[in-house]
Amino acid sequence: MLALVAAIVLICTLGSYTMMNLWQPHVTATEAGLIYCVEPVCASAFAAFLPGWISKFAHIDYANERITNNLIMGGALITLANVLIQLDAMRQRRDTRRANGTPAPGPAG
Repeated sequence: MLALVAAIVLICTLGSYTMMNLWQPHVTATEAGLIYCVEPVCASAFAAFLPGWISKFAHIDYANERITNNLIMGGALITLANVLIQLDAMRQRRDTRRANGTPAPGPAG
């Protein structure tokens, strides 16, 4: 059981933070925000099957989450709100650049 917790900590937590710190300087704030919008979608998808799969290895009885209409609608609304906020911010930056005569930035890097 302790090995399972250690694997989850090392792979999920340290792996994701390492990748985030490595790649985040290479994307714009809007791109990063849109990428982070995928996190709740992935979390819900993983919650649908990973608990039951991992509980077999840990020899405990832990059921998967059930995919309900509330889960789908709630996740869709949160993701949609995040996307709309990011698109509005991107539109405002574009309008500001046009008003100032500043050229659009190239690819991050």
